[in-house]
Amino acid sequence: CDVLLAKHSTTLLEALALHKDVIIIDLMNEGFEADIETNGLALRATSKEELHEHITYLSGKKKTGKTRTKKRKFLKQRLNGPDDRSAERIVERILKDLKGKE
Repeated sequence: CDVLLAKHSTTLLEALALHKDVIIIDLMNEGFEADIETNGLALRATSKEELHEHITYLSGKKKTGKTRTKKRKFLKQRLNGPDDRSAERIVERILKDLKGKE
């Protein structure tokens, strides 16, 4: 996948983690995932014309390290960053909750 087109999904975050370009399709102008857009990590299309413009733009865009750095920073803030410890944290939380119920 070179570009992910989505409305509202955790798949957007996965695409960002994989350094893919993202276009948020928002034809009803509902403002989903505004934080991703306002951080400069995705483009928002509110019409067919905008969608076409964004796809055309991304097809000719050169990749830069700046965008990767912005994506990493955003993901760290939003998801506690990819650190390969998510399963461990979940188990710790479950065990902590179970101890509290005893």
